Amino acid sequence: MKSSFYVLLTLLVFGSVAFAADPDFSGGWALEKENGFAYGKPFMNQSPEADDGILITHTQDSLLMESDCVACGTQAKEYILDGRARNLPNDKGALISYSAKMDGELIVIDQGFGGPTPFGSAVVVTRISLSLSHDNEVLTIYSSSKDPRGEVTATKIFKRIH
Repeated sequence: MKSSFYVLLTLLVFGSVAFAADPDFSGGWALEKENGFAYGKPFMNQSPEADDGILITHTQDSLLMESDCVACGTQAKEYILDGRARNLPNDKGALISYSAKMDGELIVIDQGFGGPTPFGSAVVVTRISLSLSHDNEVLTIYSSSKDPRGEVTATKIFKRIH
C-alpha cells in the first residue's frame, strides 16, 4: 500500500512539473492608465508619453516588444532571453546595453544607457520586470531607473486585447 502511494505521489509531482508551461507573454496589450503609477502618481495624471499599447511576440529565446506612444511614435525592441550582455541598436548615438532572462515566471531586463540627453550626458540604469496574472489576462510591467537625478519607478498595467 505504501509503495503504491509513493508511486502515485511521484507520478503526480513529476507529471505536474512536466506539464507546467512557461508563461507566454505574446499578444496585444492595452494600457490601463487608471491602474498604473509613475513618479508616485497615477498614469492618468501623466503626460501622454506612456505606451498606449504593446504588441509582444514571445518565444523561448526572445521577446519582441512593439509599443506606441503619442510622444515617441512606434518603437520596437527585441531582447534575447539568455542573460548575456548585448547592445541594442539605436539611431541617437547612445550606447544602450541590456541583458534579459526568464526568472521563474518573470522576464527580467537589465538595461543601461550612456550618452547625450536633453539635459547633457548621462548614464541611466533600468531594471524592467514583466509578469502575467494567473489567468494570463493582465500584464504588469514594473520598472526602476537610476540616473544622476535619482531613482524613478513605474508600474504599468495592461489588459490583453482579444
